[in-house]
Amino acid sequence: DLASLLDNAIQQSTESMGPPGARIGKDPFELIDRLARSRGGPVFLLVANVDRMAHHIVRAFLEGTRTRVEARSLVAVLTGEYDLRDFVHGPKSEFNCAHQFVLQGYAQPGFEDRLAHLAANAGIEFARDVAARAWEVTGGSILCLRLVISRLVSRRTRMGQNSPRTVTTRDLDETSQSTDLPNSEWIVGHQHMTHLIAMEPDCWADLERLIEHGEAALAWSEGAPGPLEFAGVAIRENNKLRFTSPVMADFVRKYYDKRRIADLFARQGNWNEALVRYGA
Repeated sequence: DLASLLDNAIQQSTESMGPPGARIGKDPFELIDRLARSRGGPVFLLVANVDRMAHHIVRAFLEGTRTRVEARSLVAVLTGEYDLRDFVHGPKSEFNCAHQFVLQGYAQPGFEDRLAHLAANAGIEFARDVAARAWEVTGGSILCLRLVISRLVSRRTRMGQNSPRTVTTRDLDETSQSTDLPNSEWIVGHQHMTHLIAMEPDCWADLERLIEHGEAALAWSEGAPGPLEFAGVAIRENNKLRFTSPVMADFVRKYYDKRRIADLFARQGNWNEALVRYGA
């Protein structure tokens, strides 16, 4: 299988580099440098969730990655939930060697594969037309899909429907358009989003415009994604931000009421804006 092939490839690449215990020194890039020299070409490195590392570690890691990418001894694919460039600062240290992509949702075929797997685990199933509708209302987001399925299962339990059944379009729409306030599971599921928004005051005005109008005009159409895009709340289209999906729009509008937005300004110490939203 793939795991065995990768394991064999690693063993073959390091055969001439001494016994396993002697391969890696204090510098985490030592093995990569030695591999590149022994192979006579770049090393390919895939690292997920880079921003989960401690700040000083991720900074050193990105600086080491940049110098080796520029020297063409390393090709890396890195993933994270934040803009990785923000972790490295200073002259000649900017992380400017990368092509960045923001992935906010799956294409429909991949989404439907994940949907079938998650639904089977939950004891429900989606007809093909309902699966297509689920892709539309979630924007292809697996996080939103998980939360919708959780709400479907909870709804069935409350109604005493314990046997497996096929989800209809009506079930899906009633669940995704529920008037219930977001429960703890939805809030925990979106805690990355709420945490990122809380740290970025410059996006709060756009957030309020999205909530009120469903879109927010941008002064530019190009450049790095903004906080609301990294948070999975909005997508950029025709110089405007719009919600990534109906499910996300529903969650954001219910979660960020006037009081919660006022709380954002209050924590920042901007009491004038906070009091306006508190209605004082």
